[in-house]
Amino acid sequence: MKPDTGWMKSQFVAFNRRYFQTRLPLPQFRVSNARTFLGNMRWREDRIRHKYYDFKLTMSVYYDLEEKELQNVMLHEMIHYYIAYHHLKDTSPHGRVFCGIMDKLNACGWDIRISHRHSAANEASSEAPSPGRRLIGVFFVRNEIFYAVINPRYVGKIINGLSRVADFKKLEWYISIDDDFKKMPIIRSLRGYKINEERLEELKKKMTPVVLKEGMII
Repeated sequence: MKPDTGWMKSQFVAFNRRYFQTRLPLPQFRVSNARTFLGNMRWREDRIRHKYYDFKLTMSVYYDLEEKELQNVMLHEMIHYYIAYHHLKDTSPHGRVFCGIMDKLNACGWDIRISHRHSAANEASSEAPSPGRRLIGVFFVRNEIFYAVINPRYVGKIINGLSRVADFKKLEWYISIDDDFKKMPIIRSLRGYKINEERLEELKKKMTPVVLKEGMII
C-alpha cells in the first residue's frame, strides 16, 4: 500500500480522537518519493512569539508497505507533533517524553520505533525494547496473578492469547526502569511468574501504570 493525502487525513483524525483527545489541529498532508524516510513532521518557528506553526506531515510513497506499518509511521510523527505543538520539553528528539508516549501506544498493540527507516538493519535492531525501559504485563486469571516483562512488538500476540484463556479477568500494563526488571527475560509468548497480591503491591512501587483508554495521552 502507498499512502495518499486522503488516507493520511482519515488516519490522523481517527488517531487524534482516540489517543490525543482531538487536541492536534489538522496539519498539511503531503506525499513524497523520498528514499531516506518513511515519515516526516516539520514546522516553522516564530522566535519572537515563541510559537510553532505551519505544521506539515509528509509520508513517502517510494516503498510499498502494509497499512499497519504506515499507521505506525503516522503515530510516530504524531508524537513529534504533540510534543512540539504543546511545547513539551524533552531530553532529545526521541527522549524521555517521546519514549513515554511511544510506550503507551505500543502497549495498545502498535509497533512504533525510534527510527522507522526502511532497512534490514533497522528491522534487526528494533527487536530490543527502549534502553533502560521495560514493559510489564500483569495478568489476572481466576484467583491467580501473573506478571512478565513483555517485548513491545508482541503485545498483540499476548492480548490475543489471553482472550482465549478460560476465566481470564483483566490485564494491566506498567512501565519501569528499575534494575530488577532489567534482569528478567523479555518474553514473546503468553507466560509469566505467579505472584500474590502482597508481592504485586511491592512491584507497583517500582512501576508506572499505563492507562489505556480514549484520550490516553493526556
